[in-house]
Amino acid sequence: MKKNTLIACLCAMIAFASCTSNKPMPNLPQAPLEVVSGTVYRTQLYNANFGDSLTIDIWTPEGYNTKNTYPVLYMHDGQNLFDPNSTWNKQAWNVDDAITQLAAEGKVEAPIVVGVHSIGESRIGDLMPEKVAPLIKDSTIFAYMDAMCQGKYRGDQYVDFLVNTIKPFVDSVFSTKPEVENTAVMGSSMGGLMSFYALCEAPQVFSKAGCFSTHIGNDPNNGALAYALMDYLEQALPQDSTHYIYLDCGDQNIDAPYAPFFPALVQKIEHLGYKDRMLSGFYPGAGHTETDWAARVHVALEYFFSRR
Repeated sequence: MKKNTLIACLCAMIAFASCTSNKPMPNLPQAPLEVVSGTVYRTQLYNANFGDSLTIDIWTPEGYNTKNTYPVLYMHDGQNLFDPNSTWNKQAWNVDDAITQLAAEGKVEAPIVVGVHSIGESRIGDLMPEKVAPLIKDSTIFAYMDAMCQGKYRGDQYVDFLVNTIKPFVDSVFSTKPEVENTAVMGSSMGGLMSFYALCEAPQVFSKAGCFSTHIGNDPNNGALAYALMDYLEQALPQDSTHYIYLDCGDQNIDAPYAPFFPALVQKIEHLGYKDRMLSGFYPGAGHTETDWAARVHVALEYFFSRR
């Protein structure tokens, strides 16, 4: 009798486990942010390379359920993603709004979004691809970037933090699809450079890179940084059929010096085998603000997470 009772209990436990996730709902505080849908959780993760802790915001889509699994989008400058009332310029990507609308229309599989806050005083050096800097052939442009980075290039350490600290944490706490084909990285300006870099340096982790208004120079007559990036991509861009790029540019304010070199960058990436695996867009009249990126983030989201 006892044996039969034990077997019955074990069968009940197995049946219960088969219809539920092994992960509970996240036991994390919610971020003090307003979103139209979904939930934003906030945590601090220590970066041993930086010797500092970074704030990480993790947005789960409306209806998040641990019985399901979700692709994941990692984004730089996480403080600017969700709530314009919380940002320095009262602008945000409103990425939660875009995903919610696309999901409601049946166009995407809604991803979890991981926003990595930047450290203001070291942001440019943190997001600067270290292997690109030595390829800058013009001394004036190199001196400009070196000054902007305060002589400290920590791009490799940032990628290491993404890959070996943030992603394992997210995969352990949230109900993710951890495979490379379900993992994307996205950012703007220096974050665009870093998205290229993460794709190239960790192709086993990221299969998609969204590069908005990528910082490819401050001088419309000098493309040294743009060509350094192209030289790096020629060496490092994954040469297979499983990686994808979204790339765009405007032509106003800070985007203006990028515009003359944008067509060459697109052409270079096409020649490196990405003609059918890159979506690029040039947006005349668009500038270098979160409002501009919010207006077109849905294009990249649908390209990366389409249900088609």
